[in-house]
Amino acid sequence: MDSKHIRRLSGIFSGLDASLTVFDKNGMLVYGSITKTLSAPMQLSKGEMCVIDGMLFMRAENCGAIVMLKNSDSARDCIKLTCALLDSVSGKDSDEYLSLHKLISGDMPDHELKALISRYRISEKGKRCAILLGVKQNPYGNAAKALKKLIPLEGEDLLIPINAYTVVLIKWLQGETCEDDIADYANALIETALLEEGIEFTIAIGGIVDNIKLVFKSYNEAKTAIKIGAAFLPKQSVCIYDNMYFERLMSEIPPDTALKYHRLIFGSENMRLFTPDMINTVNTFLQNDLNIADTARQLYIHRNTLVYRLDKVEAQTGLDVRRFKDALVFKLLYELKNCVKSE
Repeated sequence: MDSKHIRRLSGIFSGLDASLTVFDKNGMLVYGSITKTLSAPMQLSKGEMCVIDGMLFMRAENCGAIVMLKNSDSARDCIKLTCALLDSVSGKDSDEYLSLHKLISGDMPDHELKALISRYRISEKGKRCAILLGVKQNPYGNAAKALKKLIPLEGEDLLIPINAYTVVLIKWLQGETCEDDIADYANALIETALLEEGIEFTIAIGGIVDNIKLVFKSYNEAKTAIKIGAAFLPKQSVCIYDNMYFERLMSEIPPDTALKYHRLIFGSENMRLFTPDMINTVNTFLQNDLNIADTARQLYIHRNTLVYRLDKVEAQTGLDVRRFKDALVFKLLYELKNCVKSE
């Protein structure tokens, strides 16, 4: 659903007694407001209606938009007229993001790609990467609006809404821009969003490509990064696909195999040993590169207390995490729990 059509109709919608909400065909909110607990029923066929939690939904025949309003005796006539109005002003193929969605899905024929390049006045060659942004809390109703408010697009940047809480930014990279620069950009965006607007983003960055034909590859990598990051790096706000070798490897281990090996050390027989405090102690030790002094300082404990805890782990599991090989085994077996969670 083209946003200019919604703007054209907003005056009509606002004058109705019924409170309307309109989603585009991909489920992105384009008019009205919703809560996270209520979203567009994407399974609706064109022309079909359904009632969910007292709300009536209908998908328009041509443009595919979904309209929502409170169910009542007159709601069906009102929603039919609204869908017909949307169809009449939009037409079947007028969604301005249709070609962009083809671009990131890798389904765009060469002639359509040339048309897109001409329409958006962008270059075919040049470094780009996909930056996937997921909004955790969004007071603006859709992620694209929130992002546009926070930062203007530069150069040949393309912003593509995916749904009401997710957008992908195809970032045009100038000069010698590298992944560290992109990570700095992402962290700055997160900080600005939180400080100025109170919005929390999770960001995933795909690899850099040198031709617009390949942005679908970067987009798929960003999707993979955000999924794996949720399982293995839940506290990390920025996940960079090319820096996630360990997590990508772990995510490909079958859940049954992961659970089998995880239980070798973290089974029921060691439940009393591996309390949250003990797990935090060992993980902090690993994060500090097996340094006793730095770990004790960070945990605010005496070094002898730390040594006692590590000795206890060795006595019960046979793993002396002060040795690199045993530390690696501990880390691998511990993280295997996330392979099960990610399924």
